[in-house]
Amino acid sequence: MRNKKIIALLSLTALFFGACTKGQPEFALLNSLLGIQFEGKVSKTITINNLDFPIDINGSCDRTTTEILISKDKGNTWEDAKSVMGSQLSESCRQKGELKFKFLTDNTGFLKFTTGVASTHKLLVKAKAGSNLSSQAEINIKYEPTGTPQPKPVAGIFVTPAAGVVSSANYKMSFRVKAANVQAEGTNYKIKSIH
Repeated sequence: MRNKKIIALLSLTALFFGACTKGQPEFALLNSLLGIQFEGKVSKTITINNLDFPIDINGSCDRTTTEILISKDKGNTWEDAKSVMGSQLSESCRQKGELKFKFLTDNTGFLKFTTGVASTHKLLVKAKAGSNLSSQAEINIKYEPTGTPQPKPVAGIFVTPAAGVVSSANYKMSFRVKAANVQAEGTNYKIKSIH
């Protein structure tokens, strides 16, 4: 009877490992450090239209968090957020499980914007507790200015005949526009005399 129980137990074990992992037991270390979240999500996008006011972003963090790391270069390098942001990071993870990022938009803080030029800053953040790292969260701050004048072309090389500009002649003009999301509306342009 005892041998039948052992054989049955071994058969069930072999069936379990054979059916689930092809006989290869797998073990995974679970990371118990929860990542930073913004209203229950791991991504937060803020769109601003002017650079007059700071941006506050509230988040939650694991109570075992001892450090917040931040990356401005898609995760290639990570820095201690407190040393980079100073007083613009209010972190009380251990006490309340909360943190608050304050981003200054007047070019005196962590982010730099150019007035009138649309741009996006993508930041990655993650929590650290001892040697444990959480998964990363993402903060996107989009600057989409309103009432911005149209970008002006920067003149490049003009090709003209050796005799000078002649009325009703065809010329080739090269220029580039220094702005994002700009597209030419056509290929025919008129040259006006400037006095």
